[in-house]
Amino acid sequence: MAFAAPASAEGRDCAAMARALGYVVGPKVAASCGIPAEQASLSKPWVTPHPSCMSRLQNAGIDNWTHRFGICSKA
Repeated sequence: MAFAAPASAEGRDCAAMARALGYVVGPKVAASCGIPAEQASLSKPWVTPHPSCMSRLQNAGIDNWTHRFGICSKA
């Protein structure tokens, strides 16, 4: 039985969210989804998007900060 690595599943979630928001998932967005979000700590379980993901998505043409934050949070 084969299982997907967690990063692989999270990358798909990231790309799926980008598609759901109406963006085309090309190489730039896919590369951004490859930069994992950071979990603050076990006592503070929220996720912080990686700054590189945020800036790469902006460079890819996603100007809406809220969309970038949501997409990168799924990486």
